[in-house]
Amino acid sequence: MKEKIPPEMQSEILLFIIAAFDHGAHLMSVSIEAFDRYKEAKMRGLEKIEKLVIPEEMFSIMNLIKIASELLSSFSTLVNLRRLYSAASLARQLVEIEYLMWAFSKEKRDAKEWLIADRIKRKKGFQPFALRAESDGLFPNSDYIAHCEIGGHPSPIGFGLLKNHEMDIYSFVCDAISHSRSIYNYFYRWSQIKPLFGDLLDPQWLHFEETLAKLYDEYAVTNIDRGYHP
Repeated sequence: MKEKIPPEMQSEILLFIIAAFDHGAHLMSVSIEAFDRYKEAKMRGLEKIEKLVIPEEMFSIMNLIKIASELLSSFSTLVNLRRLYSAASLARQLVEIEYLMWAFSKEKRDAKEWLIADRIKRKKGFQPFALRAESDGLFPNSDYIAHCEIGGHPSPIGFGLLKNHEMDIYSFVCDAISHSRSIYNYFYRWSQIKPLFGDLLDPQWLHFEETLAKLYDEYAVTNIDRGYHP
């Protein structure tokens, strides 16, 4: 039987994923800065790419990854302080970022359209319910409902996260790790279909996935409602 991840290692894993998010966002920033030079070369006929990733799209993804980093960083701090209910409200936002990154990586939605859409368009085409409905069961309603009940909305179910900590903290943290792992993997997949961004993320992704795959193999990584979806 696999052992649980030691608490101190859980914190290290969270920091590892946060660092991966931050580095990925930095690479995006560098790519955006290079775009103007690349565009100029393309206009002069030096480059011809059919599917050019535009800066607005990169800007959207970059900031989503930055948000994920901030959420996970604050989640880690709150867990260490045993402010679990507050941490749960952040975990639900990680789930929603996971949905968006999946949709962008599968080209079911366009990141530029999300950036410029007004509230009505975002609500119609980008809300969690709409994305779950297109996931063919990848993102079950039960998972999102669990996150809403635990920390998304005030609910008696969330009482278990208060002082007595009746909820299993281990599963609580592992769930955030799994959602964050999914976000990063969808980020990587998105990068692979964008010629300008291309293989910049390859070395980091290989290290990221090898590290977490080994972790999952060695320890019992449990979740609130569902496991990691590659």
